[in-house]
Amino acid sequence: MSTLPQRPTTLDDLEDALLEIIFACVCAVPQSHGRAVYKHSPALPAVSRRFAQVYAQSSLLWEEVRIDWAVLAKQAPPLLAFGAGTQAACAAAAAWLSARLPVVQRLLFRGCSALAPPAEAPPLVQLFPGGLRGPRLTEAHLLDAWGGYGAELLLVLRRCPALRRLSLACQPRAQGREVALVVQGQLLPRLACLPSLSSLELHVDRIVGSLAELSAALPGLTRLCLRCRMESAALAPELLEGLSQLRCLELENVRVAQFTPRLAQALSQLTRLACTDVLAAQPRRRAGVQLWQGLQHLASLQLLRLERQAGAGMPANALACRRLRGLTLIACEAGEWPAAPYQLTGEGGCLGSLAALHLESLHLPAPVPAQLWRHLGVGLTSLTWRSVLHSVPQEELLLPGEGPRIHMQPMDVPAELAHLQGLRALRLEYCGMDALPPALQALTHLTFLSLEGNRICALPAWRSLTGLHRLSLANNGLAEGLPDGLAACSSLHELSLEGDFLSLDAEAADHLARALPQRCRLLVSLVPAQGHTLPAGPAPTEADEEAPMHEGAGQGEAPMQVEGAGHAAAQLAAQRAQRAGAPSMAQHLAALQALRQALGQRLVVEDTMLFSS
Repeated sequence: MSTLPQRPTTLDDLEDALLEIIFACVCAVPQSHGRAVYKHSPALPAVSRRFAQVYAQSSLLWEEVRIDWAVLAKQAPPLLAFGAGTQAACAAAAAWLSARLPVVQRLLFRGCSALAPPAEAPPLVQLFPGGLRGPRLTEAHLLDAWGGYGAELLLVLRRCPALRRLSLACQPRAQGREVALVVQGQLLPRLACLPSLSSLELHVDRIVGSLAELSAALPGLTRLCLRCRMESAALAPELLEGLSQLRCLELENVRVAQFTPRLAQALSQLTRLACTDVLAAQPRRRAGVQLWQGLQHLASLQLLRLERQAGAGMPANALACRRLRGLTLIACEAGEWPAAPYQLTGEGGCLGSLAALHLESLHLPAPVPAQLWRHLGVGLTSLTWRSVLHSVPQEELLLPGEGPRIHMQPMDVPAELAHLQGLRALRLEYCGMDALPPALQALTHLTFLSLEGNRICALPAWRSLTGLHRLSLANNGLAEGLPDGLAACSSLHELSLEGDFLSLDAEAADHLARALPQRCRLLVSLVPAQGHTLPAGPAPTEADEEAPMHEGAGQGEAPMQVEGAGHAAAQLAAQRAQRAGAPSMAQHLAALQALRQALGQRLVVEDTMLFSS
């Protein structure tokens, strides 16, 4: 006769898997979204040896480990010897990590600048003399680094055979050549000791030496991200031609050769290309002209992002990619659109099959051709029209010898949007609109609409708005809450009023809660920051912007305290809002409290700020 298993009577009788779950509950950090995050608890391993062993070897707790060496060095206790406290703290953290490396899969180091001379903390090669012994480690991110990297990087990572993704990034803000992150290109081919490496990200200040041999060392690389901040780096054609497995290529401030048929054939599997401040290697005087003419040779390209790029015929060459599904143009010289769009349909280009188009911060000398919108309407499902400007001569009294002054203003939303019958997501942001353009009446399949940065205070009763699930009216100056006509959005699940100072009492908040669709969430900002959407008021002077801001200045009230990142910008925005007659910060916080009582869990307060373009 079988006997029932004995029930555990003490914690020591629990199985290891159950202990891991208990440890995870104790160490869990509350998160509103995303995957679970755990924080180290020194008390748990101190209970018993078994607890310490299970805690250190838990694959659930230590799947991802993040260490900020700069914070660790700053919080180290001061000792008599110079830097001894920092060195001891970093050494203890390295020993703590080494005990858990056998189960760690993702490793993120921040504040790596604290580990480079003349900092007090020892460098990585001294903290880990045998390297990072991580048999399961698949991702390693070294951020905020500076100094010379190459040999040290190889010594630290040489014992990580399963590493698939490697990132090395400089500090967020440039600090000059003395504290620049310099990578020795001739040493990078030694990364061949990482046979599983498929993704390499280098966000550096400078690259010394050639990268031509990197392709021979890493033939299986599928993603290459190279950003140079101080000096542009030249990529030899042999480098890209040797990366035949490359699927994603992201370049910033580099010089590359034209995408010739030979290079395009080598990059036959490339599906995503992002270029920012990229120049043609030869000839440099015609930067960008030859480069974009070869885009059509990339037969597998599906996503293309161009930012701060110049070159004749850029939009036409981009639309000539037959398999392109998404095109993004940001701050580019996109003045020459195809005069005969029908030539870019079918085998001639992507018109008719392009699904997403993003146009942002563009200066267009003339409107986009009407025929182009008609061809785009066949397959386009997502469109962003954000801060698209055109120049208008300004009529004013000119001094002798002065030419006409040019004034930049938002370009009108094209009336041809009515041809985009398949649109499901539309962003019309920072367009200077007071009302919705009539073309939206024909877009009956919209589920997401963003009108951020305009002056929309009322919505029309259009049938095209009844299917909306998400609506953004951020930075529209809606101090009283909901716009008129919101009842037309009967299917709304989420409404965003982020970026606005609110002025609501309890009665107005209850009215807003009743007017809002029953299942709809309301998104607002904890610390708003408004730009040009404020009501007209006196422009702030330099003295006003430098002076400390007080709540209810001149009325004897105490200064307002805004904690957290970006509080100086928030104070300046609130100061401008006060002078312009907008609600104060105190009124905004009172409105949030009233909305919390009226909406409960349907109110989502974002601790971020939206800034106008």
